[in-house]
Amino acid sequence: MKRAAVTAVELFNELSGRFEKLEKDVKDSATKFIEGVWKDFLKELKAALGDAFELGLKNRTLQETFTLLDRLVVQYRGRLEALVEELKRRLSEELLKELELKAKLAIEAFEQALKLLHALYLHSGDEWFLNLAILLYALYKSRYLDFIYTVAGFGKFLKGELEEAFALAAYAARMELPRRPPAANPWENPREWARVLELSYHYEVGMNVAAELMREWGITDALRESE
Repeated sequence: MKRAAVTAVELFNELSGRFEKLEKDVKDSATKFIEGVWKDFLKELKAALGDAFELGLKNRTLQETFTLLDRLVVQYRGRLEALVEELKRRLSEELLKELELKAKLAIEAFEQALKLLHALYLHSGDEWFLNLAILLYALYKSRYLDFIYTVAGFGKFLKGELEEAFALAAYAARMELPRRPPAANPWENPREWARVLELSYHYEVGMNVAAELMREWGITDALRESE
């Protein structure tokens, strides 16, 4: 029988008393994991494409990054497919297992991982958890080879270039986001592209978590009674 999706309230109840340790463990392990995936991404592209790929990707401007990734998708589509599938598997499966191990909870779906990260954000106020959740949300929404734009976004995230990270990830997920992307290219208006991704995340994840908590803790009923 398929396990019912864990609710935000269940997460808070299960994690009560061990939030602080979990926050440190998740941040440390998730950072190491993403760093490893990013390094492997650069290494495998270099091995597969040789001189066609430059490790200088991490030092490029946002527009140069898009230009390079666009060229890779068009010219090396066949070679990228296997790499994309492997990296997507690692991020969507292995990272979930890592979060499950740290939280000591069954995390069987991407949505549950996002709820966990959002719960850690709400408890700690540390936006690192929120930002990671937003990028993983974009990963979940990314279509086929557009996934490589999200991986490039993780590289920007590791450097602290959050707006550019979100712009890359928003582009990768653009066809599946509930909010319509801007008409301008991502490198022309990265702030608006980043905002579209953030709003989409809060619409589909953040607001649902807040609604669950308010409903289960009786806040919704209290607000209705005060009207």
